[in-house]
Amino acid sequence: MFFTRTLLKRHSVLPGFDLALGFTLLYLGFIVLIPLSAAFLKTATMTWPAFWETVTAPRVLASYRLTFGASFAAALLNAAFGLLVCWVLGAGCWVLGAGALRVPGPPPGGRPGLRQRAVPRPRCDEHRCARAPAAEPWRPGGKLVAMTQPTLLLLPGLASDDALWRDQLPELRARSGLGVAVSDAHARFAALPAMAAALLAEHPGPLVLAGTSMGGILALEVWRQAPHRVVALALLGTSARPDTPELITLRTQACELFAAGRMAEVLRANLVFAFHPDSLAERPGLVADYLAMMDRAGPEQLIRQNQAIMARPDSRPMLGTIICPTLVVCGDSDQLTPPEASRELAEGIPGAQWHVLSRCGHLLTWEQPKAVTERLLAWLPTALKRA
Repeated sequence: MFFTRTLLKRHSVLPGFDLALGFTLLYLGFIVLIPLSAAFLKTATMTWPAFWETVTAPRVLASYRLTFGASFAAALLNAAFGLLVCWVLGAGCWVLGAGALRVPGPPPGGRPGLRQRAVPRPRCDEHRCARAPAAEPWRPGGKLVAMTQPTLLLLPGLASDDALWRDQLPELRARSGLGVAVSDAHARFAALPAMAAALLAEHPGPLVLAGTSMGGILALEVWRQAPHRVVALALLGTSARPDTPELITLRTQACELFAAGRMAEVLRANLVFAFHPDSLAERPGLVADYLAMMDRAGPEQLIRQNQAIMARPDSRPMLGTIICPTLVVCGDSDQLTPPEASRELAEGIPGAQWHVLSRCGHLLTWEQPKAVTERLLAWLPTALKRA
């Protein structure tokens, strides 16, 4: 009894399908099956001479010409319009200004009730992750985006500005084939979600995001908010981990010293964490440039951006949803975001490439400018092709 009641209450995937099928079969019987049956029965009672005389009568032959001629004309019409529709939806869609449409991937956390392909993790050696097969585009519920030329958007680190990308900008603008810009959203807003929202509003269209340090953290926040806008990611000296309680304590104490007017004292004491020892010994100009950049930001920005970093979420659970081409680069002596943190990023993001730069600390773009530029330029064509 329970089984019978369950069957009666079961809902159809297509509401009304049973009723519609019943009416269809009924009408088919009246319009097709019954006349055909009558014609068959009538033919069975005829002799062969009478049958041949009937099927070759002038009126019957005229009906053949009308029926088959109209069917042939309809087939030609359908072929012409079918080819036109296929051309518009396929190769000709760019003529209408839509460009090639893409559905780049799931929002963070995926969508319940949909089966998703398991993504193999890349295997990492000391210097590079072996590329794993990229995940298939996540189509159900995804957003269609008109693929115009992407913008390569460079995201500086904490309290930094476009000077952090000074060695890469000329080469990227000359050789990448993309429009290149440097975002300052991190300097104008107090929280990472607001920074990402402003960045998305100020730079419409598809984006290739290259972020160093806090810039990489901001790039992950942009992916969290709008994965359909992100074509590719380059994460330099970046971590997906949240701050530990010990690090939050250190940042809080540093903010108190910034507010007390002791910014230079704190920054000089932390130079050993920002640079490789060789950079400090052999290139003193980098230290002067770094301190000048911090002075341009000022203590208020240092406090505000440190607070934004302390409030960031743990991005590690989200890494598996990043299906766009991703480049991860770090310095072998980076003490702020050590190579273990970069390895964790590369292992968590399907198909990510991982590179470790030798004799390099946290400020990759200044300490190893040529290596960073060449890595980006070598990766971009492949990333754009995969995207």
